[in-house]
Amino acid sequence: MLPYEAIQTLKSRVEAAVLGREEIIERFIVGLLADGNILVEGLPGLGKTRLVRTIAQNLDVRFTRIQFTPDLSVAEIIGEERLYVEGDKRVFRFHKGPIFGNIVLADEI
Repeated sequence: MLPYEAIQTLKSRVEAAVLGREEIIERFIVGLLADGNILVEGLPGLGKTRLVRTIAQNLDVRFTRIQFTPDLSVAEIIGEERLYVEGDKRVFRFHKGPIFGNIVLADEI
């Protein structure tokens, strides 16, 4: 499949899932191709999260969401070390936070 065809396929799949947002879908795809950050603004309930999640699903990449609240801690963004007991040993393992996703939605900044 040629790159143009792949982009058109992605665009048509996302447009089928998110109705009436053709302009923002096109801008989102351009932002992805430019390897940039994308700012999606709008009133609640207009499908911003659905748009981002649908694009991530169609690209088969990891989608994560960070809900910015006043009490948000650093560990909730980057992850944390967790202690596990395995037999007689105690082992620390790092659990990645949402910032390690391929497409990260920073919501309600």
